[in-house]
Order: sequence, then C-alpha cells, then structure tokens
Amino acid sequence: MAQQIAVPEREWFSFVELPATEPWAAPRTLIVAREHVAAVVWIVHQDWLTDPSIPVGQRNTPVEQPWVNVRVWKPYAERWDLLTEPASMAPVLSDEQIWGWRWTTGWGGLPGSSLAPDIAHLAK
Repeated sequence: MAQQIAVPEREWFSFVELPATEPWAAPRTLIVAREHVAAVVWIVHQDWLTDPSIPVGQRNTPVEQPWVNVRVWKPYAERWDLLTEPASMAPVLSDEQIWGWRWTTGWGGLPGSSLAPDIAHLAK
C-alpha cells in the first residue's frame, strides 16, 4: 500500500530514527508525505533493478542495495509543520540526487504521481 499514490490529503509517514550510538538520547521523527515515500521507494527500486553494473540474469545483491538510505529522509526531521497543509502541498525536501536518477535514466513517469512538476527542475 505504501507504494500506491495517496488518495486522502492527510496521508503521512512518521519515521522514528533511534540514535545508534546513544540509545538514551531522544529519537528524531521524520515527517514525510505518503506520495513522497511512494515516489522515493519506486525510484530506488528502479535504480536497483536497472543497475548497469549487474550482469544480465544475475541477482542484485546484497539485499541492502534496494533500501532507501536514511540521508534521503533527513531534511524531513521534525517537520511537524508540514502537517498543517494537505499532503499534496508538501515540498520535496529529500536528497536531489534521488530525484535526478528518475529523470536521467529513462524509466518513464512516476505512476499516477502529482510530484512530476515539483521535481522536474532537478533534472539538470
């Protein structure tokens, strides 16, 4: 379901990042519109599937490769203010490199997404 485009305007993810080295420290919460999560997951998966360094017919390993790196979500840390607007109005804050992959590799559009106009400027 996370990979489908959000229908209600109030669909959000809140990722909780627990400190790795100081477990007693306060966790960070990353507030991300569901459509942004779906788009990033799709982009990372497409990058994994089409990695030119993997020979045809060989499995893309290690399994960690298709995971979304936490750096993509860092700009959404403690952005509770985003919840005051509809999810479709949320600004694209994630790492520009990830959006650039989508525009430079010819994978086609983000299925059913309204994000294309917001990220088109990243295709440089």
